Amino acid sequence: MAYYDLNPLIINYYYLIFVVVSVSANSLLIFLVRYRSPDSVQTFKILLINTAVNQIIATLVEGFLQARYVVVSIW
Repeated sequence: MAYYDLNPLIINYYYLIFVVVSVSANSLLIFLVRYRSPDSVQTFKILLINTAVNQIIATLVEGFLQARYVVVSIW
């Protein structure tokens, strides 16, 4: 089996692991911010939740698109 045969498989697993870890970590962050942080930092809680939600959206878009570089020879 040549290297180029395994390359798409490795990239697909990389994106899968990246999406699972990122969505899990950001979901944990949202849970901790909503239920385990004090009410005195309300504006900071809103900022953290907004950031985590946007990162989840960006991660899912990246995972679904799976952007890859295509090498094109000019000459």
